[in-house]
Amino acid sequence: MEVRDKRASQSQGYKHTTNNRMELMGAAETLEKIDNVEKVILITDSEYLVSAMTRGWAKRWRKNQWRNAKGDMALNPDLWGRLLDVVEGRDVVFQWVKGHAGHPQNERCDALVGEVSRLSTSEQLVDAGYERKGSALTTRSAPFEQIGRDG
Repeated sequence: MEVRDKRASQSQGYKHTTNNRMELMGAAETLEKIDNVEKVILITDSEYLVSAMTRGWAKRWRKNQWRNAKGDMALNPDLWGRLLDVVEGRDVVFQWVKGHAGHPQNERCDALVGEVSRLSTSEQLVDAGYERKGSALTTRSAPFEQIGRDG
């Protein structure tokens, strides 16, 4: 997370989850923490995240009860709902950068991921949304559940 000339970092390790869920969670948590900032440029190496937000996919999924264009359930509706809620009424620009290409903030994120990936299982959190398959029944948008480090 970077706000003008101020910088802050946060990382968490989870026992079971996916890369896409962590990209979404990182974006949502960052925007929630800077909720008083109306104009934000969110830089990510996740084309999935940028495309879903800039092309309106996530909004359509929510409008269609978390079903995609094929009628299948969209993945991670709990986090998409959370992200859509936090960007509502704000000027958030989602900007893609190539991963592992020397972008300083992206390289910092990769370093943080490396640090938390080395946590022992007892130090890792449980991604409750992953455990319940990101159930759409809990969105619009229920706060993300975190179960403590002991499970």
